[in-house]
Formats: sequence, C-alpha cells, structure tokens
Amino acid sequence: MTCKFERNGDVVKILVTNTSVRNLYVANPFKMGWWSDGVPAFSHVKIIDNTGRVLTENPDMCDGYWTSLVMQSSLIDLPYKKMQKVRSGKSIAGTVELSKMLRGLRKEITIQDTDLVKLRIPIYLDSALEKSWVFEVEFLGDKQVSLISRRETTDWGEDQ
Repeated sequence: MTCKFERNGDVVKILVTNTSVRNLYVANPFKMGWWSDGVPAFSHVKIIDNTGRVLTENPDMCDGYWTSLVMQSSLIDLPYKKMQKVRSGKSIAGTVELSKMLRGLRKEITIQDTDLVKLRIPIYLDSALEKSWVFEVEFLGDKQVSLISRRETTDWGEDQ
C-alpha cells in the first residue's frame, strides 16, 4: 500500500492506494463510525513547536500523540464486519481537519507555520483490527518533510 498526503492549512487530504496485485479488504478509517466527526479512525496527531516542545503532550497519551477519538476502541465491535474491498490499483480517500483532531486536548493549540505536524494513520487489513499498514507523515507548514510506512501488528488483549 502507498499513501499520499497533501496539507492546506487545517485540512489534510489523504489518498491510500492498493499497490498489491491482489484485492485487499480494509477497515476504511474514513468510514468507520458515526462518532468520528470526520476524524479518521485510529489516527493521531503530534504538534512540536520550533523549540522542540511537544504541544500535544498530555497525561492521556504517553507518546505525545493526540486524537479526539481517545475511547474509540470501546465503540467498535470485533470482529469488525464492514471491511471494504479495495481492488488492485484502486484507492480510498479522505480528509481530516487538524483542529477536529485536537478537540478534547486539555489546552488550546493554534498550529503555527513553524510547528512540526506529525500525522499517524493505520489502515487495518483484518477484521480483528490487529494487522495494519501504518503511515506517518510530517509537515512543516503546508510542506511535507517526511513519510514513513510500516507493517504493524497490534494485540488489543494486552496493556499498551
């Protein structure tokens, strides 16, 4: 899978493409629930100012990443039954408003052009929501400065 990101101010457009020769079934994070309010499921954001201070640091999330969907795993029944078929060469797309992702944070944050914005989004490949492609992108202003992708397995039965 590949993922392309494009940031324009508060809005990040996301395009995930199936580069496999076979069709894949994914839990589409852009369509996972009425409760998401336009925030892709299981996505997180981290904001770092130009002095290196993590602005999204909070006691609820240990790695400095934040999401307005902190309790989302309690809203999804497993196995997840709405897997979406993505044909070989085809894509799923969505957008996220960064200000919506920051809701519920214990402090007000206004993102500056000098802030480093890190956005992390997993695309789950199984109904147990354990196997995924995770994409992490970094923006400085509207300019993308890095993109990392990796395969990951999550064990929801253990404390993380």
